[in-house]
Amino acid sequence: MEQGIIDEDILEKNQAKVQYAGFWVRFGAVVVDFLVFLPIVLLSVFNMSDWKILWVHILLSLPQFFYKPIMEWKYAGTLGKMALGITLVNKDYEPKITSEQSMKRFLVYFAYYVSALFVSSLLYFNPEFLEAKGLIAMSELEPPENQSDWMSSFCAGFLFFSIFHIWLSPYKQTWHDKFAGTFCIYKDK
Repeated sequence: MEQGIIDEDILEKNQAKVQYAGFWVRFGAVVVDFLVFLPIVLLSVFNMSDWKILWVHILLSLPQFFYKPIMEWKYAGTLGKMALGITLVNKDYEPKITSEQSMKRFLVYFAYYVSALFVSSLLYFNPEFLEAKGLIAMSELEPPENQSDWMSSFCAGFLFFSIFHIWLSPYKQTWHDKFAGTFCIYKDK
């Protein structure tokens, strides 16, 4: 019988066979994933600083929505995870997660991406933003009152507690791992 989200008997049986991926290797995977998206990020920055076309902004944001959940569902990891030799496994330690597990893992990121897209899209309706040309002029703009405060607080709070949890968890699970019933492990350990 299952106890909570993960069956403790399965964990005990498989725990000796795997090495769980900790914070730093997972952070490294995020950096690699960022590098994969660097051309899109640069185009997005150029759009915001010079072109200022809302539909281009939205179009350039879409790959983020699909990359993580599809890669983790189809390949048990993003390109960053693959490059660093880590993979996602289900509660039976099989290197395949379901689309449902992938979406559960992505839920918090989805909320962040939608919020960030909404807030950044509001800039395109700000006359001061539309008149500012280049990164220096953009950096001098005052953010609308309280618009970025709650977003940065949410992101910092989630990041802190998720990191804190990965160091406390014997299975090095973040909140989205626990919620989805997944583990992040080294492939060949």
